[in-house]
Amino acid sequence: MAGKKTALFAASAALGISALLAPTAMAANSTAAKMLTKSEVPSVFGKAKNYDFNTTNPDKMIVPCSDFSGKALYSQRAPLTQPAVDIETKNGNAYTSVSERVFQYSSAKAAAAAYTTLFNGSKACAGTTSGQNGTDASSKISETYVVGSQPGAEFQNFYVSNQSVFTNPDPKYSGKTSSFTLYSQAGNAVIATTAYVNPQDKFTPAEITAVSDLGVNLSAKWIK
Repeated sequence: MAGKKTALFAASAALGISALLAPTAMAANSTAAKMLTKSEVPSVFGKAKNYDFNTTNPDKMIVPCSDFSGKALYSQRAPLTQPAVDIETKNGNAYTSVSERVFQYSSAKAAAAAYTTLFNGSKACAGTTSGQNGTDASSKISETYVVGSQPGAEFQNFYVSNQSVFTNPDPKYSGKTSSFTLYSQAGNAVIATTAYVNPQDKFTPAEITAVSDLGVNLSAKWIK
């Protein structure tokens, strides 16, 4: 009898834990359904490969750009809720990823205010910084950012593009990487849609259009 009671207690406890976890799991599934999917990755970046959905590692700050040493050129406090999706793609010999991070605020008004602050602050990103890369005096790095807006889109948005150039006497430690991020605001969210390519000199017009269109489409999912 004692064994049956123990078994019943264990089963009851398990059901109780499941009941507690169920709303959290349902919320995560609901959020994931609104996020970037493999099928939405623009073909210009290759074939979607590895998919990662995460809600447990929020960034403390929104950092649209940093100098050659990694120091933020501009940053602002981020909200605690930040679902994110990162998808690696198979794109020839290049390492490519397409990602979405959603900064969720308490209201649409709060999100709009945060977006405006981010837009104005990100103007500090524009330009180039360069210097020594790490402890090797012969290794150099430069970071170049371009900031702009795309009027006429369905949602207010702006972009931050980046080119990183690494130079070293040893060619295998030299190279270029590039990224393009579209920031947009919809409902109670500020959405960052990013594509990253390594190696690559800079984004092509087709790639810029692809990321921009993707960002607008992803933003539409967050209208309430």
